[in-house]
Amino acid sequence: KDIGRIMGKSPNAVKIILSRGRKKLKNHPYLKDIIHYGDVAYEYTKPRFLYGSKG
Repeated sequence: KDIGRIMGKSPNAVKIILSRGRKKLKNHPYLKDIIHYGDVAYEYTKPRFLYGSKG
């Protein structure tokens, strides 16, 4: 929100700009070694509220 206010853009527009920049940079040779920078396949995690009683 703060970045959007400074740039004079909506928070959603800032998200889109950052997402596009990330897509362009994910194949950069210097960034390939950074874990989780590119596309990551996430494992399914069971929702915590299904683990048991509330106590």
